[in-house]
Amino acid sequence: MAPSVGRLDENAPVRMIVVDDDVTVLGLIEAVLANETQIHLEAYHDSQRALERIRTASFDVMISDLKMPRVDGLTLLHELRSQGKETLVIIVTGYATMESCLEAIRLGAHDYMTKPFRMDEFLHIVRKAVERVCMKRHARRIESQIESLRAQLAEEREESLRLRAQKSRLEEENMALQQLLQRAGGAARPTANFAKAGVTSYPRFAERPMDRMTREMERLARLEASGAISSEEAERARRKIQEAGV
Repeated sequence: MAPSVGRLDENAPVRMIVVDDDVTVLGLIEAVLANETQIHLEAYHDSQRALERIRTASFDVMISDLKMPRVDGLTLLHELRSQGKETLVIIVTGYATMESCLEAIRLGAHDYMTKPFRMDEFLHIVRKAVERVCMKRHARRIESQIESLRAQLAEEREESLRLRAQKSRLEEENMALQQLLQRAGGAARPTANFAKAGVTSYPRFAERPMDRMTREMERLARLEASGAISSEEAERARRKIQEAGV
C-alpha cells in the first residue's frame, strides 16, 4: 500500500511528526525546525496521542524517542508498518542497545540518533530525510508518466492492429468481387474510338449496350439459380455491371 505522499504534489511540504516525552528536547526540536519552510511539523510529548494521530493521518517522516511511557518508539514504528505506510522513521534514544537498534532496523527505521545530540547534526539528518522524501516523490511522478505512456502506446497498437485487419478484409472482399466478375463474364465498355468519334448509332446487327446488360443479367440469374454463385455474390455483380454501364 503506497503512502498518501505519493498522491501529493511533488512540491508540497513534507509532513513530519516528532514524538518525545521530554518536553525540553521537543521544544528545542520545534525551534530548530521552525525555519525549515519545506516542513509541515506536528509535535507530541504524549506518545499515546501520537499513536492515535498516525492511525488517522499520513506522514512523510516520523522522528520518535525510543523509550517513552505507555507507547514507545518501536510500537509507533510497528504501527506504521502494519498499516503499510512507508513513512521514513528516525529513532532517537539515550538508551541505545544493540537489540533495540536491530529491531528498529528490522522494522524499517531509516536512521537513529543517540542523546545527547548536537542540533547541527540533528538538522543535517532531518534535511537528508527531507531530500530523500522529495526524491521518492519525483520517482513516483516519473513512474506515473511512464505508465501513462505505456497505456497510450498499448491503445495505439490495438488501433493499428484493427486498421490492418480492416485493410486485409477489404482487400479480400475486393479480390473476391473481381473473381466473381470474371466468372460472370466481365463487363465490356464502349471502345475509345467510338467515344472519340462521338458515334451514337450502331450497325444494324450490332449488339447494343442495353442488350449486353440484359444478357449478363440473365446469365447471373442462371448462375444464381444453379447455385454456382450465392445471392450476395449475384447482387454485387449486378451492381458492378450497372455501374460499368454495360
